[in-house]
Amino acid sequence: MVEEYLRVLDYPRIRKFRKITDAFVADIAAYLVYQTERVELRSRIRMSPDPDDDVFLNTAADGRATLLVSGDKTDLLALRSIEGIPIVSAREAAERLEG
Repeated sequence: MVEEYLRVLDYPRIRKFRKITDAFVADIAAYLVYQTERVELRSRIRMSPDPDDDVFLNTAADGRATLLVSGDKTDLLALRSIEGIPIVSAREAAERLEG
């Protein structure tokens, strides 16, 4: 599952924009393995126009997330929320955390 979350870091436009190195990706993977809570997926939410994104919706719902943060304007952000969990941009998430 960690690989699913990290695949976005391999997108060429993300690597170029943020200068993400293989070492950084390895550090993030290690953090996710040791510092996150495992969520058993039971939900079968199918709301995203992109079926590959449904895993994120199910994880947020089953993990009782308070926010789902995404940069996917076309699919995830367009949904606005899932089971009462707001789907927000990174900027909006930062504003909420500051506030």
